[in-house]
Amino acid sequence: MHGLGLVVVSLALVVALIGTVGYIVFQSDEDLKLSQEQAKEIAESKFNEVKAQTEPVECEELWRDPKAMVGTPSLVRTVDEKPFYWKVPVVLNEKVIGFIDVKMNEKIPRYGCMGCLYSPYYDPHNVDNCPSTVTISTIEEAKEIAKNITDKYRDAVVSEPIYVYDDTGCCSGEAWMLKIEKDGKIISRAFVSGYYAYEKLLSEEETRSVGGLIVAFAQDAEQGEINSTLRKIDFDSINYSWKYIDWMSQKYYVEIPKSRVDDVKFLYNDGFQELNRTLYYTEGDVKEKEGIYIIFLEGEASLEEAKEILNKHNVELREIKWVYIRWSPAAISENVAKKWGEYLELENRTLRVYLDYYE
Repeated sequence: MHGLGLVVVSLALVVALIGTVGYIVFQSDEDLKLSQEQAKEIAESKFNEVKAQTEPVECEELWRDPKAMVGTPSLVRTVDEKPFYWKVPVVLNEKVIGFIDVKMNEKIPRYGCMGCLYSPYYDPHNVDNCPSTVTISTIEEAKEIAKNITDKYRDAVVSEPIYVYDDTGCCSGEAWMLKIEKDGKIISRAFVSGYYAYEKLLSEEETRSVGGLIVAFAQDAEQGEINSTLRKIDFDSINYSWKYIDWMSQKYYVEIPKSRVDDVKFLYNDGFQELNRTLYYTEGDVKEKEGIYIIFLEGEASLEEAKEILNKHNVELREIKWVYIRWSPAAISENVAKKWGEYLELENRTLRVYLDYYE
């Protein structure tokens, strides 16, 4: 997620100029409910909010550089070419270091830093490795990269690249899309995500796309152990970054042998209630791993209150260390993400994994 594209919106048409060469002309977009200028204003508000953080998350410290700025929004479409959202680059020294996505309803579903700042660990000196365009590759580069696919269709018509969010491919995410048509009908599509090309035949089954994984690590898992665990998975060499998060409803967990499961059954469903505080779990929050039950707890009880509740039953309460893993530049198909999630759940320091579906 990536650079400096230019999209000019008028009443009659949308002309998208991205990279160094290439124009795409669309008829009037009835679904374009948010203008480029409005999207930039919304992104600038979020940009200033991030800059004002007293403790910025890792790479977001670069957003506070006096030379950092919000660039020109580029329009991202759906595969059926309807306006989807604006991708607004965060630029430093003519390099795209971050992005802010602004949907047509003015909401910001996600923002963050470019994968180029990670190799795979964050390094602020990697700015020079970042792209100069929000699409990573330009239109002309996308056409060249896609040739290994489009050249197979000598008797077909290949469209100019259109920047889309593809939620149908093996490596779903933002990509240049080239339609391959024969006798006036689309027979296939080539996608270029960054500098990687893949093909989506219309006959292939569509799957949901996943933007990242939400992983529960053990309370005492150190940063080095988390890095080591993620390196084992490799993620098929796709760039990724991770950060700690604190917005999951489940804050605590207990590990108990099967023989002692009755000790916390009083927390099941209704849970413990005292002074308007709750602590509970449901059937889906019990997981068996290596001969013990891991029970994930949530509720209004503070850490100290929860400890007091369980200390009476000689059960040690632990805090979950939640981590969010994000891939760049693309999202991943549901099947691939599930495979990686299953691998992660086999690791000693992980407790459970959720898929973060891209809406």
